[in-house]
Amino acid sequence: KLARLRSTETADFDSTYMEMQEDAHDEAVTLFRDYAENGDVAALKTFAANTLPVLQQHEKMTNRLD
Repeated sequence: KLARLRSTETADFDSTYMEMQEDAHDEAVTLFRDYAENGDVAALKTFAANTLPVLQQHEKMTNRLD
C-alpha cells in the first residue's frame, strides 16, 4: 500500500489515500463484526463487539469525505 501511495501522481494522491482508507475501514468493520458474532474466544468476542461501534463511526466518517 505504501508503494502504491509513493507511485501515485500528486494530483491523485488524496483520492487514492481516501480510497485506501475506505477499503481498510470496510475490511476492519467486516472482520470485527464477524468475530463479534462468530468468534471462539469470549474475551476477544467482547473486545470485537465493544470496538465495532468505533470502527463503524470511523467508516462513516471516511465515506462522508468523498
